[in-house]
Amino acid sequence: MSVKAIAFDFDGTLINSGLDKGIHIMCAVWNAFFENNLTSYIHTDNVNIDVERMLEAYIKYPGAPRFQQLNALMNSLLHNNPVSFKEDDLSSLPGEVRKKYTSVKNSYNRTYSGLNNTAAELHWKPFPSVKGVLSELSRSFDLFIASGVTEDIIWDDLERHNFDVSLFKGVYGGNAKGGSDKADLLKKIKSYGYSEVLFTADSNRDLLYAQSAGTSFFRIKEDEDFVRLKNTLKKGVREKGKTLPDEQSPWGYSEGELVFFFEKTKEAIETLILPDSDYEYVNICNLIHS
Repeated sequence: MSVKAIAFDFDGTLINSGLDKGIHIMCAVWNAFFENNLTSYIHTDNVNIDVERMLEAYIKYPGAPRFQQLNALMNSLLHNNPVSFKEDDLSSLPGEVRKKYTSVKNSYNRTYSGLNNTAAELHWKPFPSVKGVLSELSRSFDLFIASGVTEDIIWDDLERHNFDVSLFKGVYGGNAKGGSDKADLLKKIKSYGYSEVLFTADSNRDLLYAQSAGTSFFRIKEDEDFVRLKNTLKKGVREKGKTLPDEQSPWGYSEGELVFFFEKTKEAIETLILPDSDYEYVNICNLIHS
């Protein structure tokens, strides 16, 4: 056992999933309302309104558990209030929506999972430098995966992309109900007795998880960040009693990224989800990458 550990998020970190998941989430929420005949609460004649509201909620919860994201986007559609409500208190929902909440949740979960699975097959690949960097880091650190994705999906993707799973001391994912908290996974890794743990991930929410668990944090946005991670660890840092890098500055989406979210979600809803449309996961995933 090494005295220090590095935990990696999966989608968006080891796997380059781009901005896809945000669009998948918004499409899945809107489609759940549509499928459950809750069209009086969405704007089928002007989806711009709905996309704007869902995007306002999504950017507050990137990297959060999927049903926390669902509840935030639902609240934004229903009340123009982009804050997630708790599942044990549905009192803020209109009666008709409250009665159909479980059905909406199941519809959303099915569509979101379907889009993610399709994108993983067609478009998502490991960052080019990932495997080489993992191999090098495993000589000096214990490596883990700590992800909100369920473990069965992680293991399938590790096999699909030919990762050397022997490099990881543990692969920890979320629970099937979507309520996982990566902070708990990081605390579990810390409990093994490491002097320091570094969480390497891609979202502001992941930074909050690291802070909650008391670990250091390193942000991944593009392939070059893996080379930067390797070089930083090789050089070594000493700051505030830590020898691992710790990037504590939060960040937001760029204007270009926000426009991309909006335009691709709007196009997917208008052309693929509205009545008499050819709604297939592959079409949405290809549209995002067109």
